[in-house]
Amino acid sequence: MNTKKNLVIGSGRGYSWYILEPFIRSFTQNVSNADLVLFADDISDFTRYMLEEIGKNFHGGVMKIFPFPDELKTRHPANARWKMFADYIGEHHEEYEQILISDTRDVIFQDDVFKCFENEKKYVGYAEDFGDVGGKVFGGIHYWIKDTFNEEEASKMDEKICVCPGTVIGSSNEIKILVQKMIEYMPRNVDFYGEDQAVYVYIVHNHLVPVENEIFIDCWKGAILSTEWFHSLNPIKFDGKNILRGDGGIPALVHQYDKHPETAQFVSENYHDKRYRLNEKFTDIKSMCDQLPHLIISKNLNESLKLFVNYLLGKTDFVGCGTLFADYWQILLLQNSSELQSEILEVAFQRVIISAFKDGIYVNQARCIMRCLELCKKNNRVLTTDFEEWLKSRIIKMVKFHLENKNSFRYEMCINLMSRAGLVNHKYFYILQAEVLLMSDKKYLALENYKTAAGFKNSPEKEKLILEEYKLRMRENIPENFKEALM
Repeated sequence: MNTKKNLVIGSGRGYSWYILEPFIRSFTQNVSNADLVLFADDISDFTRYMLEEIGKNFHGGVMKIFPFPDELKTRHPANARWKMFADYIGEHHEEYEQILISDTRDVIFQDDVFKCFENEKKYVGYAEDFGDVGGKVFGGIHYWIKDTFNEEEASKMDEKICVCPGTVIGSSNEIKILVQKMIEYMPRNVDFYGEDQAVYVYIVHNHLVPVENEIFIDCWKGAILSTEWFHSLNPIKFDGKNILRGDGGIPALVHQYDKHPETAQFVSENYHDKRYRLNEKFTDIKSMCDQLPHLIISKNLNESLKLFVNYLLGKTDFVGCGTLFADYWQILLLQNSSELQSEILEVAFQRVIISAFKDGIYVNQARCIMRCLELCKKNNRVLTTDFEEWLKSRIIKMVKFHLENKNSFRYEMCINLMSRAGLVNHKYFYILQAEVLLMSDKKYLALENYKTAAGFKNSPEKEKLILEEYKLRMRENIPENFKEALM
């Protein structure tokens, strides 16, 4: 009988205890005979304390927390993690039977995932990300592969199943080879969100890992459910205690639950300790911010207000905390409390968010804040007079950034955000649509959108230069009789 343990390994940069708690608690409740290794960077004293407290009573294995090496702190954490995983697994893989590489921000365990594969030998289980690489079904990562490798390699992958690097499980030796291949094929001069999935898909579909048993885990009946695109096209199902997959069964692992309000709320209700009380021994701003959501879900609005007024109100620099407050505002809004303390906190969170994002905003942050704005309107919650206009201006600034830097993998998400913000009659909306149409080889439809964008008056000089660049590009791809329209 094999007595080796299994291993779960993950990482996180800037994560709060609120983010990590569902992952950690669901793991301790459902997985036995496994170690947990976590590489953590930029976490608060409070979050580290909570992790260490859980670790003291870890059943069936040990929990180890390591910092990010200094040389990897400047890389995107999604890419940096593979070097840390490769180093640790390379040294310790013989101690384990199976290894799960897992995201920690948006994963919960509903059963012991290792038992689902205990009869498999020399295997790797690739969790499908629902849809094809080219995006004909939904999403797609064609442009990530193009930006990481080239157009030829991206086109070769378009018909392939999209697989997700956020959850991959396998025999220890096969996972060791996989992470080594990730490091080998990850370009030295590229570093953007999505690069690791591009490399991962390239490795999987070129069969660069010598695996005797490849298992593609689908969203309908597999042990791992990746929910983002799947639940965008299919109904979300629950049985009261679990999130269900397509066939109504219970997946052992749920990934990307935070992409849908229903699943996010379900996880919050089931995997957070609702008895939390304020711990005043943590005085750094990150620790104080990290305690807020636990007070909110514990319905301790008086303590939440006390923390904000006594400790946070005097802080003038909330840069770095904006994403936290956007998450916490959403938690508060989902409760839809009519208490005065809730209203005060809701206004305070809006002011902090404006302060924290004064230098810019990312797509995922904008999506969360837009969700908060929509919840405010839906539930008639308090909204400061300038917040909606502030968000619109930040979305436009974000769109300009992605266009100027040719971050094509963000264009469709930016279109969605502009639509939800009521910015459909804006030149950048038409430019984004033109870019997406051009990438789909719909050149004449793209031309019409470029013409509409060019018709907006009073553009700043830099924006005019951007439009001229698009005109030049279009002249190279259209018949002579259309060129006059762009003059």
